[in-house]
Amino acid sequence: MILLFLGIIIYIIAVQDILKTTLSMQGGGWLTNNFSKMLWKICFYLSGENGASKFLGKSGYIILTGIIIFWVFLLWTSLSLLIYSDPLSIVSSSDKTPVLGFEKLYFAGYILSTLGNGEYIPGSDFWRLITNIFSFTGLVLLTMSVTYFVPLLQAVIEQQKLAVQISGYGETPQQMLLNTYDGQYYQGLTANASELTL
Repeated sequence: MILLFLGIIIYIIAVQDILKTTLSMQGGGWLTNNFSKMLWKICFYLSGENGASKFLGKSGYIILTGIIIFWVFLLWTSLSLLIYSDPLSIVSSSDKTPVLGFEKLYFAGYILSTLGNGEYIPGSDFWRLITNIFSFTGLVLLTMSVTYFVPLLQAVIEQQKLAVQISGYGETPQQMLLNTYDGQYYQGLTANASELTL
């Protein structure tokens, strides 16, 4: 009974957090925010606490990938706990004998990924309903997460392009002014200023 309750709680928290992060314009959910902050601190530590580190420049990709893995982990854990709560929840499709241990974890994973290869099946109508809910959840929420992250990755790429363009004017503000000064005006800087505002 405890496993069933824990599985339901984790499922509700995970779905709420994923929906808030992907659909809300007010930032990520509480779990996602805290998890991404933790990943950022780890990346900062691994970079030697050097803000100019190339590794730190790639931390955005690491954090985004980590968030997706974290969401999958939450959903997989919740379904695993649910099916571990009942010894008859999952049976072998060939001889209808209950499966144990790793097979249930495997079943939970392939249901979330909507593969459904048929090697194992739900043991009753209740577990068929739970399987359907989690299969639908995996399809919708994981698809939503991908569509949420694509614009973020595009924004990161645009930011990197802008950084390269700005650094092309010079490494410091003084260099930028000197590099764009033609003896009378700062034509190089003002001519390209409109590109920087896009």
